[in-house]
Amino acid sequence: MDEKIIKAFKKFDWNEIITKGNKLEDLNDRQWRFMKGLICELIVEKYSGKNGMKYVGEDHKDYDWPKFNISVELKSGLSGSMYNKKGRLRSEFKVKFNNSNGTNNKEKLDPKDVADILLVIKNDGAFIVDKQTVIDRSVKGGDGFSVNLKSSDIVEITGKVVVDNKDSLNFKKRIENAIKEVI
Repeated sequence: MDEKIIKAFKKFDWNEIITKGNKLEDLNDRQWRFMKGLICELIVEKYSGKNGMKYVGEDHKDYDWPKFNISVELKSGLSGSMYNKKGRLRSEFKVKFNNSNGTNNKEKLDPKDVADILLVIKNDGAFIVDKQTVIDRSVKGGDGFSVNLKSSDIVEITGKVVVDNKDSLNFKKRIENAIKEVI
């Protein structure tokens, strides 16, 4: 992976991204998870910097990054940690990929369905994975694919992020109020 891209990812305001991501617990129920994903995507865009990523929300890619002419897919795994209790990087990661709601009939992940970079945010850190590694480590499961990664497959971009304050941002109530106001 290009060192310039890695350095640019490391410059994002990860403390703000992960802190805000951890404050979205009120959106964890079945009806609201889609909104949690969207909010995480917009948080990352905002804190990716002046020449950062631009949210596009398309199938198989969440961002374009014009500065590097690449696409990026975000997977937020905020319910899990990147580091163990001793602060060391976990040895394995499993990322649910390309959930097709029952329409998947492919045995292998199609390269055209994979962004140039996979960005994974956990509740205490973030990492990136290149396209070829995602393809090589993908395994069909159910109606989609899982990407089974070892720590040697990822590029750690944050180090351990400690989030002290987990007060909710109360998005659920705010969204409900906005909807009531509109209707």
